[in-house]
Amino acid sequence: MRLKLYWVALVPLLAACNILNNETAPNGTRTITLYNYFFYPASDTLDALEGDTISVTFVWSTNTFNHSVTWDSPPIPLRDSDVQSIGEMDVSLVPGEFDYHCSVHQVSDNMVGKIIVKPHEMM
Repeated sequence: MRLKLYWVALVPLLAACNILNNETAPNGTRTITLYNYFFYPASDTLDALEGDTISVTFVWSTNTFNHSVTWDSPPIPLRDSDVQSIGEMDVSLVPGEFDYHCSVHQVSDNMVGKIIVKPHEMM
């Protein structure tokens, strides 16, 4: 338990120092990092132009813990990742709500996340 509390304090510090970068890359790809027992960010809302998709890259940032990205009833078919400790997975999302979890740590550590892709309203 002490180790988990350590990570709870460390993740916001790393985010503040821009170590866990969640900025949108020039090509419009959003990055979500799997870091110890967390998705960073755990929740994200993105805008998409009508007919566009949003690219999201999940990055396993450490090779000490096994994690997965497992989708919970997404509005479109998406492939779950393998359980792995290092690597990347790219997905393309359309407007909708996408809940996901780590199949290894969902119950024990509440390792869950959500992406909301909102259609961008044209003026």
